[in-house]
Amino acid sequence: MSTKDDLLQNIYTAFKNSSKLDKNNIVRGESLEAKMITYYLAPKTWQELDVLALSNYDQRADLSAMTAFLSSEGLRYYLPSFLVFVVLKNKKAGVLIDVLISKLASQPERISASDFSQSQRAVVRGFLQYLKQNFANDVSLCKEIDRALTVWA
Repeated sequence: MSTKDDLLQNIYTAFKNSSKLDKNNIVRGESLEAKMITYYLAPKTWQELDVLALSNYDQRADLSAMTAFLSSEGLRYYLPSFLVFVVLKNKKAGVLIDVLISKLASQPERISASDFSQSQRAVVRGFLQYLKQNFANDVSLCKEIDRALTVWA
């Protein structure tokens, strides 16, 4: 089982060469929220996106809601940022944990394991196993994690 520090290092290593996303492909739709998310995310690489600072700065910042506006490309590109946030915040990441697990388990609705390299898929599996270890007492969450692990096998 990976330690927190090992998992964080694995995330940064596996996703370090991700190509910058075109700002026109970050979100779905033209709503005000989608435009605000594009404005915030467009100048940042996934490594520069400090979701921890965003959530600390604005307690109303619902990162799980942000994922709903991301396009498939946006979700794939910024996924490592959300993984890092969950690892750092752990149980305080709240509903974002459920949202990410749901998105990782429901293929290929928005994000497909086949869109990732072998090393990136291994990191996602490591992330899911880390969550399963940390939420071992939450039976329903562990079932959803197991479903996601099957998808990312």
